[in-house]
Amino acid sequence: MKRYIILLMCLMALSCTDRLAEVEIVEFGARVYEEYGMPLSYRPAEFRIEIVSDGEYQAVVAEGEEWMHFEGGQSSYTGTAADESLAVYVDANRTIMRSGKIILKRLHREVEIEVSQIGILSEDFYIAHQNLSIGAEGGFLSAKVLTMSSPDDILIETQYVEQEQGQWITQTRMENNYLKFNVAENLSENVRHAVITVSKKGTSMSGKIQVSQAAVGTGYMETSLSDLKAMTETESRVEITGHVRLSGLIVINDNLEGNGAENRNITSTLQDLTLADRTLYVSDAEGSMGVKLEFTKGSELLVRRFDHIDVDLYGAVLTKESEPERYVVTGIPGSAILKNEIGSESDVRVKTRKMSELTDSDIYTLVELTDCEIPIRKGPYIGINLKHYCVMNKYPMVIRDVDGNDMHMVVNTTCSWHRDCVMPQGSGSITGILVHEHCDNFEWDQEKAEQIVAGGLGLDYVNDLGEIGRYQIRPVRKSDIKLDPDFSNGFSELICEFRYCYNGDKIISNYSTEKILYYPSTVAPSASLREVVPDALDSKGNKVKATIDTKRDWTMLGPYKDGKLTSVAGGNGVTDDNGTLAYWFVSATKEKNATTEGRIDKDYGSAWSCKNWIYEGTAWEVTFSTKNYTAANAPMSVQFGIINGYGERISGPTNWVMEYYDESVQTWKAADTFTVPDFSLNGNKQVWNCPGHKYMTFTLGPDIDLWGKNTAKIRLRPSDRSAGRPGSYVGGEIGELVENSLNYFAIRCNK
Repeated sequence: MKRYIILLMCLMALSCTDRLAEVEIVEFGARVYEEYGMPLSYRPAEFRIEIVSDGEYQAVVAEGEEWMHFEGGQSSYTGTAADESLAVYVDANRTIMRSGKIILKRLHREVEIEVSQIGILSEDFYIAHQNLSIGAEGGFLSAKVLTMSSPDDILIETQYVEQEQGQWITQTRMENNYLKFNVAENLSENVRHAVITVSKKGTSMSGKIQVSQAAVGTGYMETSLSDLKAMTETESRVEITGHVRLSGLIVINDNLEGNGAENRNITSTLQDLTLADRTLYVSDAEGSMGVKLEFTKGSELLVRRFDHIDVDLYGAVLTKESEPERYVVTGIPGSAILKNEIGSESDVRVKTRKMSELTDSDIYTLVELTDCEIPIRKGPYIGINLKHYCVMNKYPMVIRDVDGNDMHMVVNTTCSWHRDCVMPQGSGSITGILVHEHCDNFEWDQEKAEQIVAGGLGLDYVNDLGEIGRYQIRPVRKSDIKLDPDFSNGFSELICEFRYCYNGDKIISNYSTEKILYYPSTVAPSASLREVVPDALDSKGNKVKATIDTKRDWTMLGPYKDGKLTSVAGGNGVTDDNGTLAYWFVSATKEKNATTEGRIDKDYGSAWSCKNWIYEGTAWEVTFSTKNYTAANAPMSVQFGIINGYGERISGPTNWVMEYYDESVQTWKAADTFTVPDFSLNGNKQVWNCPGHKYMTFTLGPDIDLWGKNTAKIRLRPSDRSAGRPGSYVGGEIGELVENSLNYFAIRCNK
């Protein structure tokens, strides 16, 4: 069912024939599908306007409505003569309900689309001051509360955290958009807290204000971020026993889009998904330093991103972590927030950095990484099997910059946009919180694991053994990823690339004998990817045939809504090289969980695998040409996605080496080393498993000369015979018929 907002079919009724001849007759109109609904949710969203037009038109967001925009964050858009579906994006609404207009123009015709969006603070209450504090002497307090309800419809209730203290807040009332009340003197030796709830009678609409009062004879010791860090000069762990008021803080994250902070793996099948909601990153206004604050409950945090806050650290624990140096405060109750004032993004400085310029002082501050890209041209931000999400609560997507440096961008499995579109393929900047996080699913420190076992602990409860670099970046908003969607608008050029391909509106098998269809040609590729099995014999004494089999992976796109992928039947599938939506050919009846797991079935050739790793010397080998490139195109880099197993068996090769062929001495030489995890084994998940392909990027050093070659070669092969086994990361040997799979391979250089 479609609801027509406005439809203008431009045949003008003019009384004068001469006047009619002067006016060009045009067809122009617009409609919005009923499925989007109005008002929109407070969450970030996309809706589409169906345009009917017989010529070029312009779409403009009304002035002052910056919370709406078109692709790439633009406030205006020029459409073509063809009818089309125009995507409009709205940001999360942290305030009360708001409305705005999209104005469409074609010559003398104009159409206005009304857009409204619910606010996260409710439709009826906007509370500017959600945390208040007062001294032991008591007195008068007030908080600004904007509401559309009349005073007779408002109910005010006070709940005391320490009930034994009695009723110490009196005369609560609403006057001129302010909640006012009196606070009695605190004669006890304990700080006390209360929560005042303002609600509309007969509805669920409400807002809350937290009030704290100091104890008699005690005051707060004022401290700043620099003073806080100085408390760890003699000890790395400090229990704070006094009332320390940490002030001058600006909150630089929230969890509205599900990527505000990391969650925690408790075991291989259990996660704490509340941590992101109860973690605040705070910095000073200059952005010179930051601290991570972990609260006991996320539901108690009445703060917003960019609010200015003060926090009472009584009873909390301050820890100084090393390598890299960073500061974390844990065990803070939500009632410890003494004050918050509304701020804006302009209140805090965002540091502009290249990857090579990052230092430990940037951790837990807002950083903009410049001249970077996501070098994987396939799938969504998280391409793992969502059925096994309990093993992996985030994905560290690899990113790199124009200088050849690389690091990871971390995105939670609970993030609202982790599967809602293809990743941008051009270059630009990424803004986010600079963090130091681990990923046991990517890397595993076996030496530390053995020390833990020797201490009598089990590995199923272990986290943070997987080092994935000194720094990572965590974008809080999807709009923080300011990369151009178009690959041609980037600093990279592809020497060769292997990924799934298209023929018309279908995904086609992406291999033929030893040659896989690849960019830019799907007809006569000049590069090949093959499995090489030198001198291998099977049990019958016959030579093993080198084969590459198609294999499934989990790179299906969304959009991802309310914890599930939407139906695959409406074209919400992959996009082709030009960004055009292609109909999705995964059968939900064949694989009943396809719409929730993100799975692409092997029949459509989304990945490749081979099973001959038991034979020494087996390798993935890529042959390509660099005859049109010189050292001026440096750096050269290699990217791929790789995994062992697939849930049916483990014991694939763990330790690998990437090699290049040196023609001058006719020898293979090592370029870099890496590890490949096992896929989660059905019925025996481990914290070091990875339920999807592990994406990596490697920059070839200046001493590796592969420029100007008619034929160049790179190969990936196991560096030893070690492999995992049931219940252990190592200790086994490569198993027979255990698959190793690639779902992407590319070689890049600069333009």
